[in-house]
Amino acid sequence: MIELRPVPGKQIESELSLFSQGSLIKGEVTFDRVARIHGRIEGKIFGLTGSVVVIGETASVHGEIHGDEVIIDGLVYGNVIAKTKVTISEYGRLIGDVKSPKFEIKFGAHFEGKAQTSSAPAPKGNA
Repeated sequence: MIELRPVPGKQIESELSLFSQGSLIKGEVTFDRVARIHGRIEGKIFGLTGSVVVIGETASVHGEIHGDEVIIDGLVYGNVIAKTKVTISEYGRLIGDVKSPKFEIKFGAHFEGKAQTSSAPAPKGNA
């Protein structure tokens, strides 16, 4: 049996989930670490405690996103709920509402919706 051991300062392959450009997923997807999405997802994305969900520049998501931290570099049609932070980069586009203690919109980003921020973390729910 092969055992993977983490190298200090390095991520092991199982800590990163990657969906490449051209991929299509329909339904619910759950991640437990870091997820980089470059394809298309139609449905809900759930990031568990400690997760970082990155919607890449070539990605589009049509549905809700839940996670600890959500970074949007691509296109999202749906609501985003994060326990710690939501960031829309200069290339990101979000059409939907945001609920998170911290919400950052970079210069050049596109946002259509409502934002609810507070000093308390977002409620737990399914994320």
